[in-house]
Amino acid sequence: STATSKPPTTLLTPHSRSRHQSWYHEGNVYIFGGVGGGRALDDLWAWGVNLKKWRKPKVYGIPPKPRMDHAVCSHADHRGIRHFIFGGNNGQQVLNDITILVTLYWGTLGESTSEPTTTTAAA
Repeated sequence: STATSKPPTTLLTPHSRSRHQSWYHEGNVYIFGGVGGGRALDDLWAWGVNLKKWRKPKVYGIPPKPRMDHAVCSHADHRGIRHFIFGGNNGQQVLNDITILVTLYWGTLGESTSEPTTTTAAA
């Protein structure tokens, strides 16, 4: 008799990383960016708290440049929840831009023309 085997399953998991940012939103812990494999990252991952598994959400628009040591803050009002990603560096230069994530759509607010001009290791 021939044994029946299941095809191998591939678990989606983010690349190991450090110097990334994370936040909680509607049952998911999101991580963005950081450094892994010797380079700055620009990927977004979500850990489903109840499902206990990773997924790579489909996000529309242009993502922020790869970065580490950036800051993320969230703001909720009558328009919904927005997540702002600011600054950091890409391993070669300090970044001074702001990108917004709203309901899995990236938007840019562009580069700041005023202080701060050298944001690294933002908290």
